[in-house]
Amino acid sequence: MLATYSKMNDRNYIEAYCNKQKEKLAKHIGLCAADFTPDNIHDIRICTKKLMAIKALAFYDSSFSIKFSRKISSLFKLLGKVRDAQIQKEFTEAANEQDLYNEYIDWLDGYIAFYTQVAQKMLHSIDVCSPQKIIKTEFYGDAPKNIHILDLIHTIVYHIKERIIRKLKDKKSNKNLHEIRRLVKNLFYFVRLSNDTFPSYQPITISLEELREIEVALGNWHDKAVGVASLSKFIKRTGRKNSDLKMRYTLLKNQESAIAQKSFIESYNRVENAFRKE
Repeated sequence: MLATYSKMNDRNYIEAYCNKQKEKLAKHIGLCAADFTPDNIHDIRICTKKLMAIKALAFYDSSFSIKFSRKISSLFKLLGKVRDAQIQKEFTEAANEQDLYNEYIDWLDGYIAFYTQVAQKMLHSIDVCSPQKIIKTEFYGDAPKNIHILDLIHTIVYHIKERIIRKLKDKKSNKNLHEIRRLVKNLFYFVRLSNDTFPSYQPITISLEELREIEVALGNWHDKAVGVASLSKFIKRTGRKNSDLKMRYTLLKNQESAIAQKSFIESYNRVENAFRKE
């Protein structure tokens, strides 16, 4: 565990947090290279997202920087593709009681196999014994004495919150909700960091539990939206010469689109209701 903040200064705390996440990332990369499971994929993506969130602190404190290697950036995107396809396969298998969607499941299997092969090759090429090569962190001289970690967290939480509120005022669209989802994730990581470090300090009126529930709701919508896009791609590539297949999967896509649209509205309303009190 990290030492409590009372025993560390701001610079040491941020550095210790980064080193902890880098070590965990290297560990999970090694585990995933040996056993390419959804859980190990998830662990790599979570560690990377936490470091991406902390990287944003460097925008407000120029005395340190975090740089991701190209391999890690590429791996993060690849594992996202695998994860999305795995989720779609689970959804489709659950709805495949009458074997109506075997062609789509086979297509997803091929998609998963291709990106799995590419990702595994990349996983084995990463030197997990040198976390600094995976994520390069640099700290320059003395940390600014007038900057407190709480000030950094408060500043970045404020700016993320304002960006979410501005997005909510824009026209409702999948693109905007995708951006809101990304911002909510970052907000969640910073509020959790604040709670872990200073339990009595609340940087935002929305509780950590409520933020987590919003994040889960947005994630569920995202999975449905990705599913509709994936079905559209499948129909375009395989339905041209097979009218029966095209009809069956167009019906499924329309059903999934209706579910995704309902989830879209519910997610938007949930975010709006939560941030209206900010």
